[in-house]
Amino acid sequence: MTSLNTNEPTSEDSRIAAAKAAIWAAFLEIYQGALTGRRELSNRHIAPDATLWDAAEPQLINGLAELELTRDRRVAGDSSLVSISPEPPVIDVWGSTALVRHYFEVTLATTAGPESIRIRNTSVWREIGGRWVAVHNHEDAIGPSAKRDTEGEN
Repeated sequence: MTSLNTNEPTSEDSRIAAAKAAIWAAFLEIYQGALTGRRELSNRHIAPDATLWDAAEPQLINGLAELELTRDRRVAGDSSLVSISPEPPVIDVWGSTALVRHYFEVTLATTAGPESIRIRNTSVWREIGGRWVAVHNHEDAIGPSAKRDTEGEN
């Protein structure tokens, strides 16, 4: 009689672990691209027709072309990106689709001094042609800049 050892990873477990590692590595490269201004590092991990809710933009961004316009407006602004500090993610993988949730902190250099913003991020990834790419990304600012000023209201 043979007993089944349920502690041994299956091939599916290994596939999921590899997918999670690849997706998180891609996210880190997206952040590296943002920090260094090398957009190609980010763009290769974003589907050309991806949709994005950016914490600093009120409208849905449709595709890489609109994302580039958004980035161009930021470069012309009065603040610059100093750092991005991501926290460990929660990643679920179902076949060729994955859902990623994590927080990160962005530090900006502004004319008034450094500003830190805490961001909550949720993104959907698809495996296309053997590569994982973001097909939707949603950011919400939840840190100091996201708090509504309620002083004087009552």
